[in-house]
Amino acid sequence: MRKLMHIGFAIFLATLANSSHAQTDWPSKPITLVAPTLPGSDGDIIVRSVSQKMTELMKTTVVVDNKAGASGTLGVSVASRMSQDGHVAVITGTGPFILSPLLNQKLSYDMEKTLEPVSLMATFASAVIVSVNSPYKTLKDLIAAAKAQPGKLTFASSGQGTLIHLQGELLKIRAGIDLLHVPYKSQPPAIQAVMTQEITVMILPSASVQPLIKSGKLRALAVTSETRMKSTPDVPTMAEAGMDNFVVQGWYGAYAPGGTPKALTERMSAEMRRALLTPDVTERFAQLGMDVVGSTPQQLLTTWKADTAIWAQVLKLNPQIKLDQ
Repeated sequence: MRKLMHIGFAIFLATLANSSHAQTDWPSKPITLVAPTLPGSDGDIIVRSVSQKMTELMKTTVVVDNKAGASGTLGVSVASRMSQDGHVAVITGTGPFILSPLLNQKLSYDMEKTLEPVSLMATFASAVIVSVNSPYKTLKDLIAAAKAQPGKLTFASSGQGTLIHLQGELLKIRAGIDLLHVPYKSQPPAIQAVMTQEITVMILPSASVQPLIKSGKLRALAVTSETRMKSTPDVPTMAEAGMDNFVVQGWYGAYAPGGTPKALTERMSAEMRRALLTPDVTERFAQLGMDVVGSTPQQLLTTWKADTAIWAQVLKLNPQIKLDQ
C-alpha cells in the first residue's frame, strides 16, 4: 500500500513538473489570435495592432487568423474548439460575447464552459445624436418631447439585436419613454436618416460620428461614458445631461479556448497588457474611438457578468427582439 502511495506521489510530482516546465517554456510555438471579422475592419485593425506589438515585444510569432461570418460568432465558435495549450485567443466585442449568447440558444459555444477570459482590451462609449437642425437641444428636451408624444418619436439602429438597438431600448426603460425603433441594414443609412430628420435620435459608438459632430452636421446630446470624452469635451455625460443611471460602454476582449490552464491565460493576459499599454498601440486605439484597458482575466469576467445582466434585463422586458438573420 505504501509503495502504491509512493508511486502515486511520484506521478503527481512528475505531472506538476511537466506542467510547470510547459508554462515556463511558453510560448513554445506561434500564438494565434482569431479575428472574427474581415481584414481591414476596425475589429481586424485592433487584432493586428496587438499581434504586431506582441510579436515585437515577445520576440516570437503572433499571427492573425480571420474567421469572419455569422456576426462574429463563427470565429468565436472556431476558437472555442482550438488548442488549449495557451497559444490561442479570439478577440472581438460585446455582440459575439454577450448579445448573441443571450439571443441565440443554439450557439456552439458557451461563454462560461467553452471559453476562458484573458483580457478586457479596450472600451468605447456611445453618443446620443440628433440632427443639427433638430428642435431638441438637450437630452432633457428629447425626453420631455417623447413623454408628451408617446410612440411618435423614433430611434434608429443598424439592425435588430445589435448593441445600438439595445442601447435605444435601455434609454426607453431608464427614461420611462416610448420611442419607435426603426432598424436599418447598417450604420451609414441610419446615420443619414438622423441627419435628414427622418429619424429623431440614435445612440451609437461615438467614433462612428465624431467627424459629423465636429463638422456641425449632427448634434451630440450626451455620451454614455462615466466621464466626458477627450475627443468631444463639450458634450456632457448622460449623468450631466440629467440621467444618472446610464453608463454604458461597448468593449473588445480576448478569450482563450475553454480548458486553457489559468496560469497560461494569465501569461497571455500580461503580454497583451504590455502590448496594449505601449504609446503607439494606445494611440491607434484612440484613433478608433477606444480607450485601452488591458485587464486581468478576472476583471474581464467581472465586466462580462455585469454587462450580461444589463442586456439580459433589457431583453427580458422586450421578448419580441430577435437577431436579424
